[in-house]
Amino acid sequence: GGFPEPYDSAVTAVEMIAMDIFQLFRVDCVDGAGSSYERKLQIATVLPLGLSALMLGVQGAVTAVYGGRVSRGLGTKGVLMLLFYILPTTAAVILSAFQCTSF
Repeated sequence: GGFPEPYDSAVTAVEMIAMDIFQLFRVDCVDGAGSSYERKLQIATVLPLGLSALMLGVQGAVTAVYGGRVSRGLGTKGVLMLLFYILPTTAAVILSAFQCTSF
């Protein structure tokens, strides 16, 4: 709730398969800096980017050693799966700064 109608319906529909990393790993308890919107935004954007870069880097190294194509490797498939599951949560965190309020 709180988002414009087309986006709110899409988030509600995808909510069942989305992985909310903040509820899954209890980042608030692990991180000593507290739970602020800025910290949640940093984690929601930097963590998927870092994991994607790591997976593609490992895939690039494996491809350089053994040959093949990066686009057909497990790293690329892993990045696509990661984005599929984490992107709705990341988008919800980013767009929560722009929530609509009724008057």
